[in-house]
Amino acid sequence: RRSSDLILAALAGRRPDVVLSDMAANFMGDPITDHLRTMSLCEQAVHCVHQILKPNGTFLTKIIVGGEEKEFEMTLRKAFKTVKRVKPAASRKDSSELYFLALGYQLQPVTVSTTITPLKS
Repeated sequence: RRSSDLILAALAGRRPDVVLSDMAANFMGDPITDHLRTMSLCEQAVHCVHQILKPNGTFLTKIIVGGEEKEFEMTLRKAFKTVKRVKPAASRKDSSELYFLALGYQLQPVTVSTTITPLKS
């Protein structure tokens, strides 16, 4: 089952006001690879947000700075009224870790099927 299906089932079909994503890929030691793998997780989180977040909701996600975050920020700006970059006080100054705080979800949630059709081989 898709994550969004499992989340909606756990919430009894109610849509959340807030989605938090603190996901990061296991670091391989190569900054470019680590950045791209983490951004891929961010994109998956946004896909889930589009399926479950309540209108006018909030999304917070961790990113690793490395170049692709600019395009990702533009994607968020299309779906949210306000998008801010946030660097937590507890984060080291030299850390490439950053959060995007997206406020005021503007897109209509996608209807998510509660039954999964098996893929045919």
